[in-house]
Amino acid sequence: MGKDEFKRKDEFTYYFNKEEYNHRRISRVEVPAKSRPFKDNKTLWIILLDLGVIFLFAVILLPLLRKPYSVKNFEGYSLKLTSFISSGKVYAVLDVADNGKKEQDAAPLASIQFYISDEKDSWTISDSLPEKGKSTSYSHFFSQSSAKRVYAKVRIGNKTVILRVKVTE
Repeated sequence: MGKDEFKRKDEFTYYFNKEEYNHRRISRVEVPAKSRPFKDNKTLWIILLDLGVIFLFAVILLPLLRKPYSVKNFEGYSLKLTSFISSGKVYAVLDVADNGKKEQDAAPLASIQFYISDEKDSWTISDSLPEKGKSTSYSHFFSQSSAKRVYAKVRIGNKTVILRVKVTE
């Protein structure tokens, strides 16, 4: 019982068992009307965790790991400090460029102080910063060739930033 025999004209005999067919057939899983995507889907949890780690790295850690010798936007100016040793003297160069991110009528006055690790050997200059679309460089040399780092303290208005760079040979 349950076995049926079918014959065709070409004399082949096929046997078919409906119960065995239904048993081997893959059953469908019906999803309930209110599904919980986080409960049964571990891959979704892993993806969300990865996105959280990337967000944490980009928002919190990258600003802490910024280059200490370069600032892209400080009161509308980009600052970059470089330093090198030549002929027994340490040269420090601060490049200041207006990046046009701040609307202003006149160039503000800035105070720039170059110094080596201790502030005993320092040099200060006050000057108006470049106008929109222009850049300028401020430089100073120190007679100490044993300096490891050079610092530049830039004050625009009431805000201050300190840049530092290793001295290269």
